[in-house]
Amino acid sequence: MGSQSEKTRQLQKIHFQQLIAKRQDLLRSKGVDEEHLKKDAIIKHLQAGFERTARAIASITARERIISNVKTQKANAVKTSEGKEKIRAKSESEEPPKKKKVKSARKAPTAE
Repeated sequence: MGSQSEKTRQLQKIHFQQLIAKRQDLLRSKGVDEEHLKKDAIIKHLQAGFERTARAIASITARERIISNVKTQKANAVKTSEGKEKIRAKSESEEPPKKKKVKSARKAPTAE
């Protein structure tokens, strides 16, 4: 399994860039033109590794962003729930206001 550390992946990316540059310099010194550089199997393999590493970095960054969003959402939820509990505790500790019985103004009809 590959490294899940962004720092390690950045180092891998730099390593692939250096290997690609060395291979291109070697082939150029031998007189190989640009078309053959693009077709070279070793360069293609190194570029694939470079692209894999770049995608891994993007994945790690996205995962870290999602994790930080979830942590902030949980922290906000805890704060709001604590606030609601305090309000409930206050309202429960106070006696609820007594309802006054309202006498109806109408009198019951009498049977005559």
